Amino acid sequence: MHSKSLGWIALAAAGIAGCSSTAARQPEFAVRVPEYAPLYVASQASQAAPAAPTNWPMPQRQPPYAGQPFASAPSPLPTAHAVRCVSDEEPIAPGVKQPSTGRPPRLEVPEDLPGAQAPAISLPRFDAANPQPRQRAVAALFPDLPPLGPEFVPPTRPGVRALSLADVESIAREHSPAIRQAAANVRAAMGAAVQAGLYPNPNFGYEADNINTGNTAGFQGAFFEQAIKTGGKLQLARASAMVGVENAQVALRKANVDLAHQVRGAYFAAVVAQENVRVSRALVKFTEEAYHLQVEMTKGGQATVYEPMQLRVLAFQARSNLVQARNRYTAAWKQLAAAAGVPGLPPAPLSGSVDAPVPLVRYDAALVRVLNEHTDVLTALNNIRQARVNVELAYANRIPDISTHVAVQKDYTAPPFGAAVNVAVGIPLPIWDRNQGNIEQAEAQLASAVEGPHATRDDLTNRLADAFERYDDNRTLVEYYNKHILPDQVQAFRGIRQRYEIEPDAVAFSDIVNAQQTLATSVSAYVTTLGSLWTAVVDLAALLEADDLARLGQPESVPPIPDIEQIAPLPCCHPTPLWQNRVIQTGDGRWPSADLGK
Repeated sequence: MHSKSLGWIALAAAGIAGCSSTAARQPEFAVRVPEYAPLYVASQASQAAPAAPTNWPMPQRQPPYAGQPFASAPSPLPTAHAVRCVSDEEPIAPGVKQPSTGRPPRLEVPEDLPGAQAPAISLPRFDAANPQPRQRAVAALFPDLPPLGPEFVPPTRPGVRALSLADVESIAREHSPAIRQAAANVRAAMGAAVQAGLYPNPNFGYEADNINTGNTAGFQGAFFEQAIKTGGKLQLARASAMVGVENAQVALRKANVDLAHQVRGAYFAAVVAQENVRVSRALVKFTEEAYHLQVEMTKGGQATVYEPMQLRVLAFQARSNLVQARNRYTAAWKQLAAAAGVPGLPPAPLSGSVDAPVPLVRYDAALVRVLNEHTDVLTALNNIRQARVNVELAYANRIPDISTHVAVQKDYTAPPFGAAVNVAVGIPLPIWDRNQGNIEQAEAQLASAVEGPHATRDDLTNRLADAFERYDDNRTLVEYYNKHILPDQVQAFRGIRQRYEIEPDAVAFSDIVNAQQTLATSVSAYVTTLGSLWTAVVDLAALLEADDLARLGQPESVPPIPDIEQIAPLPCCHPTPLWQNRVIQTGDGRWPSADLGK
């Protein structure tokens, strides 16, 4: 507040003190006095206040309460009976209109804004001799917040090992339908290769000719036919099919890689969600602790009513974050169970940690490995081989196959009724159909296949660049959090808290709350960054098709996540009954509600 405005309030002390239930209630104008003003007036009570001059002009600078009659009061100081006592916590009664200053109101909440219809709040002033009315009013206005409910993440029980990433991968390989489908596709490709090289079966049957010739049976006997494949067609067809077998085997390997990628991504997502539940719950406790302290200060007259209200907003925002963290954990666990091929798997503790050592990956070495060993590259190279064989097969199909026909019959038309043998050998003449369309198709498919490795390597390079960017960014962010952000914020909070304990008048309680919230937000952001880092690591492992994350590179240590409850207790902390040690039972297929208090 402007110093001259404070002077005006001080000079009006006699009028303010004179306000009572029996005082005149028909003010000429109203002076809005902050709650701390009576303390200031009381401190001046023992001193002789100078008489207010009757012609003291108003300050030239516009006071903070512009828009109220105080800004346009007449130059003489108003008398005591013309001053109405109004505090920050006692709004002017309905029906009492303030004279207009000609200016539109500022910082008014629009009526159509949600929450704008909230009623005004009025609290009794603090009286050290009789504090009960104010304490009861504050307690009614700020009731205890509902409990948080049991711990959401199942605990590790004695003698029961938590699920590791290797455990979940093993379960997935055993139950995944994608692996079974890929294995069946290998068998199908092998069957197709066998079939492609088989020689065509001969034809055998009964043949009768010239029946009723001279009223005889004619020629009666049997025939045998066989197609003779030429040009090495069967060998080429089998060679093409065998490349299909190789591609099916590569697809089986890729299915395992994709499964590992899904399981690893879901596993670390569940680990991050598990850690977020812990951090979010600690943040709720952290925020509600400050809220309870502010409520106590309001009961004792050390804080105004809007201060705990602002902290209650932060408390419910922290609770909403906890609800979201619980729902994210529930969804993450269900996604992990689905990735493992057992959607009904009940929640269980995970041994993984977001601050576990991260493998160190070098881009150049990773790029060489991806461009030469990735299954997509191997498939593209196999497609070239298969297309070349198909071109050879198309040219071989121009050579006509030989058809043979042999018939042995008994002649019943005339004596001596001996045996007759018929032999026929033929080939189709390649006059119109010389397989030219199939040849053109096979050559075009070969040209397309030749470009396959190029296109595949371009795509893999793009994907590797994206994954490595995220990997490198988050590694740098983790280093910043480790060396600068978290240590600085922890030290800043400790310094503010220590100074508040030593010099309570030099540091506002809101400064401690702000530092507390900043620290908690930094820890939450650090957990999120670690989760993003592990997502990038999992993506790199998928591109490198690593069987084990430990073999991806040399492990690089990651700093542990700070414990908010241990690092940053508030001064004069009071025990809270909201934190309970109840836990859900591991193995129970039911999910608790994420809504707090249910």
